[in-house]
Amino acid sequence: MIMKDKLVILYHTNLSGNPSAGPTYSVPKQIEAQSEIDEVLWINTTNARVHKWEETGLFHTCEEYGFNTLEDLPKPFDKPDVVVFESFYQSSDVRLAKELRRKNIPYVIVPRGALTKKAQHIKRNKKVLGNIMMFRSFAKHAAGIQYLTEKEKADSGNKWNKNTFVIPNGIVIPSVIKKYFSEDKIVFSFIGRISIHHKGLDLLIDAIKGCSDELLFKKGAFNIYGPDDAGSVEALHNMIDEKGLGNLVFLKPGVHGSEKEEVLLNTDVFVLTSRFEGHPMGLLEALSYGIPALVTTGSNMSSEIQSFDAGWIGETDSQSIKDALVSCISNVQEIPRKGHNATILAKEYEWNKLAKGFHSLVVECIIRKNRSI
Repeated sequence: MIMKDKLVILYHTNLSGNPSAGPTYSVPKQIEAQSEIDEVLWINTTNARVHKWEETGLFHTCEEYGFNTLEDLPKPFDKPDVVVFESFYQSSDVRLAKELRRKNIPYVIVPRGALTKKAQHIKRNKKVLGNIMMFRSFAKHAAGIQYLTEKEKADSGNKWNKNTFVIPNGIVIPSVIKKYFSEDKIVFSFIGRISIHHKGLDLLIDAIKGCSDELLFKKGAFNIYGPDDAGSVEALHNMIDEKGLGNLVFLKPGVHGSEKEEVLLNTDVFVLTSRFEGHPMGLLEALSYGIPALVTTGSNMSSEIQSFDAGWIGETDSQSIKDALVSCISNVQEIPRKGHNATILAKEYEWNKLAKGFHSLVVECIIRKNRSI
């Protein structure tokens, strides 16, 4: 295969349109940025339609083309240079991958945290069976696997595929940056799905309880924004009541768009105490507004935040999170400086820069794959 300046890329996604899910925003932005460099077509396999997706001019559903095989797609996408799967555990991806292998068309998988050891232990028996039946082969025959962080790559191991690379989620730098922080209080915010185990919200509640006196003295307040996840809001509310934290922790509905921007601009410290993540868009967005973050190693961005001195780091346990909280509230004068550093870190994730890196690394994967055929 002779490599061209522009690749013909088919993106195959399974987005639900959930407004609280990071990929609802990150995947379309990635595809849009890539379209500035390469020829791109985007097929989403669900019935979801989001106005912002349609505004890209790249979004299509399977029904539009009666899409079952590549022959159903317009030229040149009936014979793409590469197909990018933006998920892992989807049978529709596996079916298309089998066709690609028959036609010697390479593909790249973006598993978004699904291959990490912690993620593999969720619904473990079901995944073990699925891996044996189809998904391990799906991964093995890929031209490459794109991880979103070095930590995700390390936590996933090399058993899935030896050809891997790291390109993170990106961010659009906002026009408004936070310049003024609270002087007589500290506003902490979490924005995301109220998934207690995944997001480590139980660890956060225990940590807050462990330093509640110090937090009350500093007039700390934790606002947790997000939609219910299978009864998790009620469970979290009970947890807060049981620990007597009703004067420190406040549950609020999910926020989006301009309302989310207003919440972020009124936040002093963004909090993400996840047990595991792919590459958290909510955290990236907060950093781009100049808000320092208190995160766990499970957030998959702790090393970057530490390197840029853009917040506070804890291990994924309540004692370590408590220590990070105490360090934060004991050094409130550091919040504005760390917030400035957060904006510098966020600029490393501008979409156009990442799209160029993705093009180059995918070309390398295709060349390696062709040599092995």
